[in-house]
Amino acid sequence: MLRFIRVCKGEMIKQGQNYYNTWQTYISLVLWPIINSIVTYFIYNTFDLSNLEKYGIDSANSLLIFIFTGTLGYNCFWAMVQSALFMQNERENGTMEIILLSPANRLAMVYGRALGGIIQNIWMFIFFVCVIFILNGTLNLVQIMLLVIAFIILVISAVIWGGLVNAIFLISRDTSFWFDIFDSPMELFSGVKVPIAAFPLICRIVSYIYPLTYCLIIIRSIIINQKVEIGNVIALIGILILVILITILILAFAEYRNRKTGNLQMY
Repeated sequence: MLRFIRVCKGEMIKQGQNYYNTWQTYISLVLWPIINSIVTYFIYNTFDLSNLEKYGIDSANSLLIFIFTGTLGYNCFWAMVQSALFMQNERENGTMEIILLSPANRLAMVYGRALGGIIQNIWMFIFFVCVIFILNGTLNLVQIMLLVIAFIILVISAVIWGGLVNAIFLISRDTSFWFDIFDSPMELFSGVKVPIAAFPLICRIVSYIYPLTYCLIIIRSIIINQKVEIGNVIALIGILILVILITILILAFAEYRNRKTGNLQMY
């Protein structure tokens, strides 16, 4: 376990030093989610908001809460996909060869890479929560405790999802294809900008494949109803266990294939 933690820590530090070391990066992390939320809000405002009441969005404030929570959750998961995209640079620089030739735990490596992306976004969670509290007009100890739990759930889910994305990027050079597969459908089907209940049945089935869907349901339930439905938590745990198992299998396959078909210059 100590070695696992050490590998995770090393990958986190490397990610931070390589990709989050300039003020321009942090400005983009601030502006992009805010602009995205504002654009989504104004798009909704071009339509009659009364049509959204059947989805629990009955006022301008509740619409903003829906949009901000969606942006918050998506931003955390998007950071995971982006951290995996950086793996292309490590292939080109030869860093990935050294890592795979080392005795480092492969699962710790991919989760450490994911954590390197999520930690830079923790402050974003605090910012959005403050905005949501202002919009909601309520603040009590129960909500704060539930939101801390929701934040922990969000981070764990995003890291596990990021581990899967990183593992898939180990067996494919076509990073742009996999980035599109993991980014756009997740944003569309997870309820980031559109209520899941508004989807047809087949799209709702796809929605429940993504851990982000359950994270947003839990966060919105906490903010609006001040409670957590245990069924959603159990479903999320089941999905995350499945994702972990798939990640382990992909990592094993990637290393086996590289040993079978490659050499010291595996990439």
